[in-house]
Amino acid sequence: MLTGPAQGRSPPAWIAQRGGVAVQHRLSFEPHLAALARQPAYAFTESLWGSWLRVDLPRLLPAVASALARRGLLAATQLDTVLWTDPDVLFRADVTACGLPVPRILSIGPEAGFGLAHNYGVVYFNVSGYSEHFDGLLAAAAAARWEFDHDQALLSQHFGTRVGLLPDALNWKPYWGAPAAAFRPAWLAAPVRILHFHGPKLSVANCMLERMRADARAAAAWAEQERVDVFKACGGREAPNGSPAWMHVLVNLVFGAYDVDQGALYNESASMVATYVAREEA
Repeated sequence: MLTGPAQGRSPPAWIAQRGGVAVQHRLSFEPHLAALARQPAYAFTESLWGSWLRVDLPRLLPAVASALARRGLLAATQLDTVLWTDPDVLFRADVTACGLPVPRILSIGPEAGFGLAHNYGVVYFNVSGYSEHFDGLLAAAAAARWEFDHDQALLSQHFGTRVGLLPDALNWKPYWGAPAAAFRPAWLAAPVRILHFHGPKLSVANCMLERMRADARAAAAWAEQERVDVFKACGGREAPNGSPAWMHVLVNLVFGAYDVDQGALYNESASMVATYVAREEA
């Protein structure tokens, strides 16, 4: 958990009640991000500080190890490699590193297209390999005056093509549709284990899809602004940096999901989440 001027709070009790371990961490480079956020053009970046936790992995892991040790879990845990995910994911099945090649530094999955190492929403770290590059990464950020919209921009710029490729099944996007319906090369076929709600979030996408299913013919004729209006009515928000172009991208991703499988994967995911919540509250 990130802690800092705007984020400081106690770890949620429900994490511990469910066998999880919550670790509070203050970014080692927080002063640089704070200075950046004071610039009007980068004020929005403060809302994205949580994602920078993955950048600070070498400074974060000692606290994780201590927390595991206090609970008697460290001996059964290996921290040579770490699978990191954004919070907007749904684990559809158990995930194991068995069979995954250990990267020299890190491996990532696709952004919006199959089989491309572009998105840091799910990262498989070689801890020692990444740690060797940590100081150089911070030096590169300092040389750029930390002027990045988000941490992925820094990581992508610094590591470039030196990253490994994760299977699509570990960073599947719901707007690709159900795996059986989505087009992809046969060698990428695998059960979807981690569904990443990259772009349109689950509640917003399902709200839009319900309206589209109610009158598909009318929805197909919506002009671009009408699509955006429905997106906003369903709770969709602009990008943190206020870019209108990104909002149009999100809207069109939902329409793409409808074209692929009428949003079946979004709908199935909502049912899975509802079942889990009901079980936890019972």
